[in-house]
Amino acid sequence: MLGTHVEVVIEVPRGSFTKRRPDGRVHFVAPFPSPFNYGSVLGTLAPDGDPFDALVLGRRLPIGAETRGIVQGIVDFLDHDVADPK
Repeated sequence: MLGTHVEVVIEVPRGSFTKRRPDGRVHFVAPFPSPFNYGSVLGTLAPDGDPFDALVLGRRLPIGAETRGIVQGIVDFLDHDVADPK
């Protein structure tokens, strides 16, 4: 997957404290603002059954923005003992 071109939809803008569910309800509120834009890679399916998560560096992007990028690295993460790479 490294070096792959991907399209990402932003769910949590850089500097935001709140992550929302697709229906707009609050999923969680973080104690610190997100240091990056956080979203999902369109057209993918991760081991947890959701699209692969993506951390997008750079300027703050609005919720729902779609952006293209190249996968530069992968952060291994476990969520309730299920692989959930970023």
